[in-house]
Amino acid sequence: MRLAHAVNNLLHNAVKYTPENGCIAVNVLADGKDLVVSVKDNGLGISGALLPHIFELFAQSSRTIAASAGGLGVGLAVVKAVAESHGGTVSATSAGPGTGSEFTLRLPILLERRMAHEPA
Repeated sequence: MRLAHAVNNLLHNAVKYTPENGCIAVNVLADGKDLVVSVKDNGLGISGALLPHIFELFAQSSRTIAASAGGLGVGLAVVKAVAESHGGTVSATSAGPGTGSEFTLRLPILLERRMAHEPA
């Protein structure tokens, strides 16, 4: 449930900061021993000054009143905490305001090991 909450927070942010008729792309792939979930949008983007702090509790950018509705600045901190508690990471990239952003959640793939005598 926590992993679903983390992905939901990334999607919610993309929707919140992408204008109507904008584009949001979600990609999920296996990269070696990691599961990689990427959420990329062409929304407001993130300033270079805020980017290093984006996963801190209560970190928020200046934005329109409509975009700030219901946001407390805890969603990305939750994503980071969930990722790290599962042995993963989360990162964000943006070329700056007006350029959109991309969030990448990387989690180790854990395979259940079966005992030799258990049926497959």
